[in-house]
Amino acid sequence: MSDDCLNCGAKITSGGIIKAPNPRKSDADINFVNFIEGMSYPELCDKCGYDKILKARNRVHEAVGDLSDIIKQNIHFFPMFTSGMWGQIGPVKLIGMVTANVTVGTGFFNEFSQGISDIFGTINVDSGMASKVNSGEAAARAIVVNKAISLGANCVLAVDIDYGTTANNAATVNMQGTAAFIENIDNVLEAGSALRAKKLSNSIANMEITRGWLRGELIPTDETCSLRT
Repeated sequence: MSDDCLNCGAKITSGGIIKAPNPRKSDADINFVNFIEGMSYPELCDKCGYDKILKARNRVHEAVGDLSDIIKQNIHFFPMFTSGMWGQIGPVKLIGMVTANVTVGTGFFNEFSQGISDIFGTINVDSGMASKVNSGEAAARAIVVNKAISLGANCVLAVDIDYGTTANNAATVNMQGTAAFIENIDNVLEAGSALRAKKLSNSIANMEITRGWLRGELIPTDETCSLRT
């Protein structure tokens, strides 16, 4: 093996008393950079490879962040149904129960009264406990959906939501349901809902693949090409 880097020509050295080392980068790092950047570096050393590796990793982390934002913004499109009887629509695989318990704030009874905007009992959903409960429902839904997805489900059936208070007067949102896989779910959902659910599923799948790149699982997707533009 040459004593010089095949990419930049810098001398490969372990360093000395006054000289900094310049080791070769690992095959895993070289493959990672080539994959993300669409390059074909035969070799990289610390001198020419450090910034390239850092840049590639930062790009992947940014891609993960972007996908995470998309998923958070669209998590409510994951199919969830209060009904639990689906035998008439075709094959349904029941996977297991998924639950979430979220505490949304203290002073439930005092703050709830602040959410009443007039004597007719209209709820002001932008303030007070009403807003906290809505946030709690959204958080509980996200937890349930994440658990369902991790089990390989494409929907949650028999969803039930309960509300309560703790000993210190905090409100709680409790959500539970059955994670399931409906084979022909596109036929069950309204067309627009089916499309949004599919986009969400694709984003979740791309997220898992993109995270895998950081572990050396270099599986190409359309996201790879977008990183190189």
